[in-house]
Amino acid sequence: MSFDMRSMSYSLGSDAMQFPPSGLQRKHICGLVVADFLITGTSAGDVCVFSLKTKVFRTALPICNNGVTGIAQYGDFLFVAGGDGRVKAVRGFDTHWDVLAENVLEAGVTALTPSADGAELIAGTRNGKMWRLLSSDLTATLQSASHTGEVTDISFGAKSDVVCTTSDTGEVFLLDLSDYMPVTSALAKSPVRSAVIASNGEILAGYDDGFLRAWSAEKGSSRLLWQVNCHRQGVTVVRESSNFIVTGGGDSAVRFWQRSSRELLSSFQNHRKPVADLVLDE
Repeated sequence: MSFDMRSMSYSLGSDAMQFPPSGLQRKHICGLVVADFLITGTSAGDVCVFSLKTKVFRTALPICNNGVTGIAQYGDFLFVAGGDGRVKAVRGFDTHWDVLAENVLEAGVTALTPSADGAELIAGTRNGKMWRLLSSDLTATLQSASHTGEVTDISFGAKSDVVCTTSDTGEVFLLDLSDYMPVTSALAKSPVRSAVIASNGEILAGYDDGFLRAWSAEKGSSRLLWQVNCHRQGVTVVRESSNFIVTGGGDSAVRFWQRSSRELLSSFQNHRKPVADLVLDE
């Protein structure tokens, strides 16, 4: 892009780059100009280097799977992120590049940028999380986490310092309200409609696929403890006491389950529409 004095406006120009005669067909997703070179990330997962002086392709460096989604630079270092969660720090010139550090995050990276002093990187991932990475060795620390879909339920348990939240993308978060970071999280393929923090410490969640699933509330666990198929048209609401678990469903049924054995005790079909809420008489 250059400024044209005659029209008093910026104009965007283009130049043809010379590629190898065969074997290099790429879709370029992102790019960065470093000195006299254009560096691009491709959907094939490699980085292509072009000389801006000679308009010639110089080399390709394999980086990741699922495409290169972000390229950032600070000083002599180039940081490249991929759709498979891989982040690499490379340094080099022209056709010679060395990988200095590497890390793999738990989901594909969607954005990557360095801090003002270059000491850290911030990476955003597809599962709604932001990570801080040290530029020196790419050690990652979780900075924040959020749902990637519509929030469907929020509930407290016996304590007021943690809260359980769910979403229609199948996420269950147990959040520590002192720093709003997840104590634990769980993911299923079906949307979650209701969840409670049970008196015994489990997280009970009802899903659109009709299952009631119990997840461990231990820090960093994400462990499925048990599951029961409760309703034909999805679980719309879950409540529990020390002796019973009560579920309401899209099939208009209200069902009582024995707390320890999860045996069906009783079923009521008085409603004509999906059950919206349940209040237990303590």
